[in-house]
Amino acid sequence: MTMINCAVLVAGGDTTEGKEFFRNVINDAGGKFTVFDQTKLLQDQEAGHRSRFQQDGLRPSTQLSVIAQNMCFELVERMCRWAMEGAEVALSTFAVADGEQVGLATVPVSRCPQGWHRSSTIAYMFAEVMNSTRGIAGNRRWNVKFLSITGRSKHDVRTIVNNCIEWAAKPWAREAHVDLTNRSSMYAFRACSDSPVAYRNWMTCYHYMVQLSSWWLQFVEVLEHWVGDVGDSL
Repeated sequence: MTMINCAVLVAGGDTTEGKEFFRNVINDAGGKFTVFDQTKLLQDQEAGHRSRFQQDGLRPSTQLSVIAQNMCFELVERMCRWAMEGAEVALSTFAVADGEQVGLATVPVSRCPQGWHRSSTIAYMFAEVMNSTRGIAGNRRWNVKFLSITGRSKHDVRTIVNNCIEWAAKPWAREAHVDLTNRSSMYAFRACSDSPVAYRNWMTCYHYMVQLSSWWLQFVEVLEHWVGDVGDSL
């Protein structure tokens, strides 16, 4: 089964200078970037769930403030569908042998004005969904890397943008696979369990992941029952 590589880039900066610099960097890198603006459907802070300034999507308070908003999953699903459509194009364009790797030709960019809360959390969720999927043979389908230029120097930004392109072409590592059978280990589960709204939204995203890999989970369940039956008969 072909492995598809993709690096999701988190970006911020709402000033004219910041936007111009980012445009120049990606033009110099020679790569294609598709920007997903997370400000159109999400607020910076959800009422009753406040996150502090410059705390990214690894912070529970940030996870809660973003995922408690009902449009959160729609943004995640939109990025996932975009990636899967891009993968279909890549796989149909080239003759790919079993076990080979393909990189998305376009780098997704998750953006909001500051680049800390919305863009970071949505990007983490996107990576979580894609890294959970398996193909028909049980192999991983995606190897998605999270990279962020938020709060970095101009020199670092150029390096990170180039790293996004390099990851798609030839990744230097493999990101950890997401275990759908262990929800408590998954991104933002513990934080979202503190709020009924955030928990419902998290579960919507979880069910989407299960749907993408449902046949694999059914296989694991059958295998576990089979192993248990064999063990009982010994």
